[in-house]
Amino acid sequence: MIMYLLDKQQRIIKAVDKVIIEATMIEEINTANQLTFSVMTNSRIDTAIQYVCIPAPRGDAFLMFKLTSETVKNDRVEYTAIESAYDELKAYSYIKDMRPSGKTAGQMLEQVIQGTRWSLGYIADTNQSSSSFYYVTVLEAIQKIVELFNVELTFDVNIDKKTNIISSRRINLYTQQGRRTGKRFEYGSNLLEVTREQSSENLITALVGRGKGEEVSQGEDGSPDGYGRRITFADVEWKKANGNPADKPRGQEYVEDKDATALYGFSDGSPRIGLTTFEDITDPKELLKATWASLQIAKRPQVSFKASVIDVGDLALGDTVAIIRHDLGIEYFTRVYKVEHDLLNEANNTIELGDDFSQKSLTSYIADVTKITENAKNTAEYAVNAANGKNKNYYSKTKPQYANEGDNLFLDLGNGETELYAWHNGNWELVVSTADTTAVKRQVDQVIKDFNAHFKEIDDKYVPNETYQTEKQAFSTAVTKASE
Repeated sequence: MIMYLLDKQQRIIKAVDKVIIEATMIEEINTANQLTFSVMTNSRIDTAIQYVCIPAPRGDAFLMFKLTSETVKNDRVEYTAIESAYDELKAYSYIKDMRPSGKTAGQMLEQVIQGTRWSLGYIADTNQSSSSFYYVTVLEAIQKIVELFNVELTFDVNIDKKTNIISSRRINLYTQQGRRTGKRFEYGSNLLEVTREQSSENLITALVGRGKGEEVSQGEDGSPDGYGRRITFADVEWKKANGNPADKPRGQEYVEDKDATALYGFSDGSPRIGLTTFEDITDPKELLKATWASLQIAKRPQVSFKASVIDVGDLALGDTVAIIRHDLGIEYFTRVYKVEHDLLNEANNTIELGDDFSQKSLTSYIADVTKITENAKNTAEYAVNAANGKNKNYYSKTKPQYANEGDNLFLDLGNGETELYAWHNGNWELVVSTADTTAVKRQVDQVIKDFNAHFKEIDDKYVPNETYQTEKQAFSTAVTKASE
């Protein structure tokens, strides 16, 4: 695997490959990609490097990451990095007041990224909608578009190999990533490891379906857009005897899966009822069919699976597969929502598919960065750039074997005390220790305690005169200043 190293100005300084001894990238739908990699200690990355680029899993573009931490171990140096687009778009600029109306997702996205260094790449067609953005970051506005249109985004960059600079930064918008693979897996198969299954208490066994609002006027009857109540399938009748999948009497606004109600319904036999809306359906018969199809998903327990690529083949992020559940008598489609890439050996890739319980969003990566940093702090050595940008400050319980001239080490002694060292001429030299100041403070505290006891003894035995009171006050003032 080739990796490009870039400086603060995002200029390519060099390319590395053989010095990388392990590298993993985690990609999830609508979530910042995370990269971790290690190099041998003698190949430690220069402090001027702040970004890295690697080839994207698909296509000929690259993914760019910002380095967030460095961990020095005995035989290697480990790095963590977060997708740079998320870091940049949360702080590069902000939106004061923007109110796009009647725009597609692509048109709206093009508006909110004005003033940034990013442009549109592949953009899928969507319906039109309206929104407003008021004093939000660009990333927050993008997240709102994702939620409004239920779309998926990826970020990539192109590298001009002649000039060694990033020639373009692109945002790609999909209604749904991935392929319809046609692959089918049985629930309980030894190929799929169940990592989580949701309680049946949250299931739905009957579903009310509503379609597009009926046009009642030109907007002159009090309905602002000329549309009134949404259509329903109440007047449609289904009978199993006629080949329909369920019995649904005329006048009933919901369709029920009685087998699911028998398994997961209430104790008195009543179904668990939910509601769903289909914005583009205008035919009640089609609405009933769509609602029934949705019920087949809503009636089952949500399940997440994990599998290795060796077991399931070349599945990629967003790909769709079928899960067969003989216990429920259904087959349903689900997607790959997470891939962990071993960048040195793709045979070791693992995927997670099924229902994503993580509740992540474009903006949730901020919490992920904090978590990465906290995890790094808890390892043997953790380093961050010092204020001058050239050196690093290490926070550690052990002394790193290697450092750069001028680096600082805050050594945790494990007893609440810390020693500050500076790397000079190939060695860590002690600058100051809180243990020293603590010892002095203990001595001062003991002297104060002894004198206070002495004054109390005098106060108990004698009647203090004016000279004594003056000297006692002077001592108290001196003690206060000494202990500050």
